[in-house]
Amino acid sequence: MSDFERQMREYLPRFKSALADDIGDWVVKGFIDTYRNIYTISADTKVISKLIELMLFPLISEFARQNNYRTYNQSRITFNSCYKKNGALRQTDLEAATRKTSVQ
Repeated sequence: MSDFERQMREYLPRFKSALADDIGDWVVKGFIDTYRNIYTISADTKVISKLIELMLFPLISEFARQNNYRTYNQSRITFNSCYKKNGALRQTDLEAATRKTSVQ
């Protein structure tokens, strides 16, 4: 197991607690507009993925800082290059985005 995989596995409980309560229910139940109308979350994957992105971004940034990784702006990363390593499918951009940087 690589250092990154070990560090990420140790950090996963923080991600989980940001998204779900102790019994596994989502912490976000819906949206409220300025008129106080309440909208439940749909099963639309774009909505769900955006919520997860917004909720986890601060934790991902914290993980990167604590483990001396560099984060990149989304516009600098493309998610279209995959390869197999030790039988597992991996994305090259994920590894590039999480490569350790030198301390300056």
